[in-house]
Amino acid sequence: LMPANAGYHEGAGTFTPDLTRPFHLVSAYSGPVEVRLPAPGAAEAIGRAVTIKKSDQSANAVTVTCASGGGPDNEAIPLTAFGHAVTAFANGNGWYIVSRHP
Repeated sequence: LMPANAGYHEGAGTFTPDLTRPFHLVSAYSGPVEVRLPAPGAAEAIGRAVTIKKSDQSANAVTVTCASGGGPDNEAIPLTAFGHAVTAFANGNGWYIVSRHP
């Protein structure tokens, strides 16, 4: 059971996170996952920060991208090992990395 402010996604393919939840654990155990953030100017994105963390130990990547192209700081961010994470903030013009592990 996850708290209301956190999300969990398991399954290969593309996943769009619910930005009302600031934290998402993502498992790529069954195959690679693309976490596609909405365009930074979308009403649900402006002023939001979100953390995406890889929650499995498989060799499959969780890649954070953006619907408007690229990803946070204009690049797709691969999370390739258990515990890798990125936190990004949308200011209406772009998604910006606030923190990244590693």
